[in-house]
Amino acid sequence: TVLPAVGVKVKREGEVFTSAGDTVLGSDDKAGIAALIEVMRTLQEKNIPYGPVEYIFTTCEEVGLMGAKILNPSSIKAKIGYALDSSGINRVVVGAPAANRITAEIKGIAAHAGLSPEKGISAIHLAARAIARLKLGRLDQESTANIGLIEGGTATNIIPESVVVHGEVRSHTLRKLEEHMQNIQDVFQDEVDNWTDPENIVDGKPSLHFKVIEDYPVMKLDKNSTVIKRVAEAALALDAELDYVVAGGGSDANIFNSFGIQCAILSTGMDKVHSTQETIKLSDMALTAELVMAILT
Repeated sequence: TVLPAVGVKVKREGEVFTSAGDTVLGSDDKAGIAALIEVMRTLQEKNIPYGPVEYIFTTCEEVGLMGAKILNPSSIKAKIGYALDSSGINRVVVGAPAANRITAEIKGIAAHAGLSPEKGISAIHLAARAIARLKLGRLDQESTANIGLIEGGTATNIIPESVVVHGEVRSHTLRKLEEHMQNIQDVFQDEVDNWTDPENIVDGKPSLHFKVIEDYPVMKLDKNSTVIKRVAEAALALDAELDYVVAGGGSDANIFNSFGIQCAILSTGMDKVHSTQETIKLSDMALTAELVMAILT
């Protein structure tokens, strides 16, 4: 889960679960775990026949899908799967974007900001000029970009010698992802390359180190795929109507699909996640468990 999550006190009012208000509830994603445990307990207690099934519990999903990424795909026998990790109820996520993380490090030259600013190259100023030129937020219907963290400088009276800018780009299309990434790099490089020294007194030039890390691959499931047909049949048996959606964020399902395992995301009913106002209803958790049970039987 995410912070603040130390000393969680669960409160229940009727069928609604919340935290005491100073932490998250943690239904993201303990609700999914609870549903899986309840399903298996019910199947065994009532001796209900079910087919082969594997439960995989990953760690560090919130900090980069780290647990899923280090799994050995050859140890997984299943060919299809479901990640219980979405808000709402009776929702099936069939698509999610790929994401790349970027790091742009600009090196300038330090100088005294009051005595000899002309002898310095402000790395922060160059980065600011580059960021101001970027299109951020929603780039198109399939893509987004964000600059989320800037680190640089040592003191207010020193021209900053270096700055590190961290950001990300997401897209449901690999071509667009690459194009947007390249555009960001080109803008930073252009600002560095076009820096000028009008008085010709600076001893050096600025430089750029641009790094791209693939965070997770794109996820795109066909409506006729086995994993979607299976959950549709389960919903039909329960007389439930499913809502098939495309998400804007990544999950463990992105990684499982990259392993060649068809994996859709099922909602669990969690609401207002990643906040101290997080809630979930017992009835929604029951619906999740019923859908999973129908899939298995």
